[in-house]
Amino acid sequence: MKKGIMLILLLLLFASAVWADDGSFVNPVYSPEFIEQQESKLLSIEKLFPRLLFTETFDTATKPQVSKPEDGYYLSERVTRAGKRERIISAYKPHEEGSGWGDAFFNRTGSYADFYMSIEGRIVERDDTGKGYLWIQYTDGDIVGKSSRSSVEVDFPVAIRKYVTRSGVREYTTIYDLSDFRNDHEFHRLEVIRLDGYTSVFIDRRFAAGFEDGFSGRFYHVFGTGLEAGGHYVTGEFDNIMLRVK
Repeated sequence: MKKGIMLILLLLLFASAVWADDGSFVNPVYSPEFIEQQESKLLSIEKLFPRLLFTETFDTATKPQVSKPEDGYYLSERVTRAGKRERIISAYKPHEEGSGWGDAFFNRTGSYADFYMSIEGRIVERDDTGKGYLWIQYTDGDIVGKSSRSSVEVDFPVAIRKYVTRSGVREYTTIYDLSDFRNDHEFHRLEVIRLDGYTSVFIDRRFAAGFEDGFSGRFYHVFGTGLEAGGHYVTGEFDNIMLRVK
């Protein structure tokens, strides 16, 4: 009986994470043919989205800017001499709810229904709870109002989630668990394609998950660092941001 239980547990663990020969993560939910079809989009990005709206490589170093918001944490940002956008969140005490802090492309690029967004990021340091993460998001919050917004967020290495806020109440659905990724302090490339209502998420050029978000309208784009409940601090670095549209 114990052997049977152990076998089931091993099978479940295997089903949650599959690794390709090159060491990259492969989502076992999808067929190899579907994964290949999705990854082929990355080879046609300039054709699918010919307009380059925004790109940033952070070439000019800046001094740290520190602020103290009212909801319990310090924020610090700068561009390092190495040409990386550094973002730090440090909570006065462990957070009871998840929180994040980021920059929006909205003011410079406008909002779009179909797009390709790409960013490279790494977790430089976080506390022993391991609750710090990087995130990219598309949302209509500044368009329809934050009390009735819709968002999709890639929290690395936590999860891909869809958020819906109605009358100020936010609910979320976990699209895919990313906890099989371990923080190796290296840069990882996060990419999102939204085309005709279907969203494809890629990590290090490999397809991670795809879904119909069920949203309508136009969206702007945000990136940053965040803390899950219980987290104390996290330092993240970002580079090579790109946004393309039709």
